[in-house]
Amino acid sequence: MYSQVHNFKCPNCGAPVEISQEKCSYCDQPVYITSFNTVYSMPDPMVNKYTAAYKDILQKNPCAADCQNYLAMCFLKLGLYDKALDAFEKAIEHDFENSETFFYAAVCLLDGKKAYLTQRPVIDKIEKYIKIALTKEPRGIYYFFQAYIKYDYYERKSYNTSPTYQEALASAKKAGFSQFDNELLFRTLNIECPEVLNIFKKPGRKFIFIPVDEHKRALRYLKPKTGFLGRIYEFFFGVKDWEYDEMVMSKCEEITDLINDKIGIDKVQAAENDPILFHGFVYKTKQNNAIHRIARDKKIKSSIYSVSKIIFTSEQIFAYQCNFDMTNDVYDEIIEEFFYKDVTNLSVIDRTFYYDGELRKNRFFSIIVPGCKFYCSITGNPDADRSIDSMKQKLREKKIQFKYF
Repeated sequence: MYSQVHNFKCPNCGAPVEISQEKCSYCDQPVYITSFNTVYSMPDPMVNKYTAAYKDILQKNPCAADCQNYLAMCFLKLGLYDKALDAFEKAIEHDFENSETFFYAAVCLLDGKKAYLTQRPVIDKIEKYIKIALTKEPRGIYYFFQAYIKYDYYERKSYNTSPTYQEALASAKKAGFSQFDNELLFRTLNIECPEVLNIFKKPGRKFIFIPVDEHKRALRYLKPKTGFLGRIYEFFFGVKDWEYDEMVMSKCEEITDLINDKIGIDKVQAAENDPILFHGFVYKTKQNNAIHRIARDKKIKSSIYSVSKIIFTSEQIFAYQCNFDMTNDVYDEIIEEFFYKDVTNLSVIDRTFYYDGELRKNRFFSIIVPGCKFYCSITGNPDADRSIDSMKQKLREKKIQFKYF
């Protein structure tokens, strides 16, 4: 397998080993990470040793497909989903028969987030990998992961799908899904098992949860504990990135449901052109005291979030904006009304700033009329440029219609 690699050593202790050895004679640790169960119970410092050893092998022999798989398992144990996915997919190119490679590649695609928050193309790819893994080896844990996707993405959004999460869950039980599999899967996903899927919950057992104020939860996320013990606490009990995102999105939904009433127009008036919703985090300026945190994906999360809605009617544009703070009840609300004849420009503004030693970009959309400017954050809108182009086209049509040019 590694005939081009000379002086092969145990990844853990560095003792010389034969390539054919499965365990090191000196430290009694595995030489190869042949399954995720092997690396799951290892402490991170040991996993780092294996990672370095497998990287060294791949530098000398890039075609060592098995080693790509071993390295991917190590990356996954360390929570490096992007690197693990890249290594798994490289392993698939050379070895199409290992069911675990497909299964854990599917796990990596969630990137530590709930399926509910994942885009549909990614969900489609996850399901593709799960199906391939099941055709090669119908394990209970594979069916259970399928049941989770079917529940959290499809059932919670009221989408039709086949099989249903109940059918996939029944298949998992039949195939021999264990409590250890349950723990392994959801710790690797870095999320909690939904109550409806928890088939190992003992009847009559009660769990006491102390309700925590949403503002306090937001502060716990934005100001995590530090130090060795602090990092252990955050791993087990801290508020995760996806949980904070859910809190923010839940608040956004509450606000957007009330916008039409606040502006004072009905749905018929708002429907001439599809209303455009912009949103995104607002970063610290002289005008606010936003608290920041770097998430696992290296993006900046802030305590202040902005949600804006642009509504076109027959004669004018209504612009609504609400900037709210996740750590308290303070919010700023703006409602503007612009006649088409007064609007001079619709534009996008990119502002760069340094944070955590890196140059970053903040994006804003603005409506400009004489003596007034309406700004809103669009950092949460990947397709903002397309929406703005359609607004510019609408404005041109209205100006021609009313002969404002």
